[in-house]
Order: sequence, then structure tokens, then C-alpha cells
Amino acid sequence: AEKAWAYRRMGFDMVTFYVCQDNSLMAQSISPVLNYRQDKYGGQTLQERAAFTIAIFREVRKRCPGMLIEIQISGEEDIAGGYTVGDMVEYIRLLEQENLVDIVQPRAKNNDLVHPTGYNSRKDCPEALHYAEALKSGGIGLVISPVGGFHDPELNDRWIREGKTDLISVA
Repeated sequence: AEKAWAYRRMGFDMVTFYVCQDNSLMAQSISPVLNYRQDKYGGQTLQERAAFTIAIFREVRKRCPGMLIEIQISGEEDIAGGYTVGDMVEYIRLLEQENLVDIVQPRAKNNDLVHPTGYNSRKDCPEALHYAEALKSGGIGLVISPVGGFHDPELNDRWIREGKTDLISVA
């Protein structure tokens, strides 16, 4: 929250929080496998495990009114017993209910799928598009902007036109 406030003072109007895979503290906090805390930032339920990130987003909203907040999140966890697509949708619903984020950038569950190359790219449908569709069909009303593997501008336009996503993040 302090860094977001510093960026706001420098003139930035948006901040992105990386809540992906198991390598960020924020991502680990929502994981049923990696968050084994017994205090107010842990627990058996997703809502209990979400307390840490919710506290951060609340503080950013308080310190930086009007600043856009984006969350980049893996659509599911790539470890046995990790959070599922349904859990990701429910987590985003918790954030939406309190108006804590503005844009959701779902991405694939592992780096090979997040950063596909010509060797492993699925041009017909990048993995992250499925997560965008899950958010949309789950009733999430935030701006959805999946990332990773969107190489074809014509397909990207089609997916936006079809309402599968609102935006596409690239580069």
C-alpha cells in the first residue's frame, strides 16, 4: 500500500498486484497448500486465507482513492490440492464485493502456458481465455483482461466481440 501511494505521488494512476503461482507472498496466502498459518491470515476457508490480500487492497483504496487496481492471478494452482478455477472465481468475487480491484488479469497456472512460444503455443485458444470465461460466467462484473499466448490480433478481437473477455493483455 505504501508503494502504491508512492507511485500515486509520482503521477501513476494504476497499480498491478502480482498474485500468481506460488512465488509471491500474496499468492501463497490464498493457497490451501502453502498457507498453513494459524493466525488471522490463515485458515481452512478461502475467505480466511484471503484476509491478507484483502487487508492490502483495503489499505491501497484508503491511501490512493481513485487509483485503478489490477490483480494478476493464476486461474488455478499448479500443485496438488491447490486452489481451483472455482476458488479463483470466488476469491475475485470477495474482492469485487468490497470494490477492492478494478481489473482482473487471469493467467495460466504455469510459466510454460503463461509464456507460450511457437513451440508450445495454442493459437486457437490460449489457456488464460478459459479463466476469463470462468470469471464472466461466474458473474464477475469487473474488467477481465487475460494474459499469455494471445498472438493473433484477429482472434483476440473475435474473443472480445464474443464477450469472452473485455480486454487482452500482451507483452
